[in-house]
Amino acid sequence: MRAHRDALLAPWAAAALLSLAGCTASTADLEPLVWHKVPGAGPGGALLGPGSAGAFDERGNFTVTAIRDGAVTRLYYGGSDATGDCAGINGSHWRIGLAESADGVAFTRVPGTETGGAVLDLGAPGQFDDFLAYRPFVLHDGAVYRLWYNGSAKPFTCPAGTLADARRIAYAESADGFDWTKHYDGAGPGGGVS
Repeated sequence: MRAHRDALLAPWAAAALLSLAGCTASTADLEPLVWHKVPGAGPGGALLGPGSAGAFDERGNFTVTAIRDGAVTRLYYGGSDATGDCAGINGSHWRIGLAESADGVAFTRVPGTETGGAVLDLGAPGQFDDFLAYRPFVLHDGAVYRLWYNGSAKPFTCPAGTLADARRIAYAESADGFDWTKHYDGAGPGGGVS
């Protein structure tokens, strides 16, 4: 049986070796990518500054995913509100928002229907993402938008020296990239992905 299999594979192996013989380390020139900063309309040239008073991203924003969706670039990002017992972003709630752009530089927020204009809110009390929902990663997969994000029932570092040590990866789906349904049916603790 083995001899028969080897006889069948021999012509393929020979063809593979011949095709590799023509390859060299200099087959293609690899030029390093050159990046140029492009100033945005936000503070200090940022693409997106903090949101307005009362917005889910009033204190700041970070951790983004940008996807090209037709003629629009969609920027999904985590935003920090003005709640919390500690100064700055460490004790505040984080939610996920959306901004869009035609050129990938000038972004306009898309007001969501969740708290403070977010498109993805915190989980219900008792869920593992009831304090933080941030770090979005979005994939447009055919007719479905898939969103993986971090969630936690604790703030980042509030009081000082404590950490959100129960962070989990969560999952949500959407038909339009705007209205999301969370899925708490993963194999991880609390139904998280991990």
